[in-house]
Amino acid sequence: MWEALPQSSGQEKAELLIQLAHQATHRGSSEEALALAETAREIYESMGATAADAALADAYVGIGHSLRKLHREEDALKAIGKAVDIYRRDQYPYVDDLLRTQAGWYAEIDDWSSALACYQEAIVLNEVEDNQEWLARSLFSAGWCLTKMEKYTDAQSNFRRARAIFKTSEMVEQVGWCDERIAHCSYMLGEYLEAAAVGAGAQDVAFFCSNTKFHAHAHLVLARAHIALGNYEKASGHIVDAQALARFADDKDWNLIVDIEQERANHCRAQGMESDAQ
Repeated sequence: MWEALPQSSGQEKAELLIQLAHQATHRGSSEEALALAETAREIYESMGATAADAALADAYVGIGHSLRKLHREEDALKAIGKAVDIYRRDQYPYVDDLLRTQAGWYAEIDDWSSALACYQEAIVLNEVEDNQEWLARSLFSAGWCLTKMEKYTDAQSNFRRARAIFKTSEMVEQVGWCDERIAHCSYMLGEYLEAAAVGAGAQDVAFFCSNTKFHAHAHLVLARAHIALGNYEKASGHIVDAQALARFADDKDWNLIVDIEQERANHCRAQGMESDAQ
């Protein structure tokens, strides 16, 4: 492919550069990939109206991915933002997919309000296109952002809408995740009986799934609900199960492990066992 570059020009050369950028990305050569994608972008922009907007947008997406690999998150977000603007302006298909990618990048830097705005725009597009599965996924992700923003009532509403769609589509594990999140919101809103009831449903689903992280989350929300209700023996069992699942998972989630240990300490303190809470 490199040997074809000297003989190529214009759009053909830009397309070759994008392909080479993809190859460099797969090799882990992020700086090389960035340079190639930037050169392709410059070619497309120099072509003006003769260049396809979708090709220019793809160049910006490639630039964004390379910048993320180089830990230049803010520059990466600017790049993908330009791609989204092009897709949005020209009403290209899959704008919602690009918006979800953009939202995920915002979430990685804890900019939950910007991530939420992206997911909300994706929700509108999914509703217009009547794409039910992706509507449910966008709703769920928006609910996660709202949870991070401590807007639990709104988050719960999103999770309930997503759950109804997942249930109709017989996407069982996704239904269970919605239940876990609904239970978490109920707990945060002080609705402990509701949290325990819905959390039990999530745990039932998790038992039959191979997702260890999901199973640990389900036990954790049940532990929290039962501690709040004073059901310390039940809470203890859920904490033990959550600890085992989280610690022995192949892909460990250290934030989850810390949350479980904090709940173990809360469980001890709630029973007056301060020394065991350390």
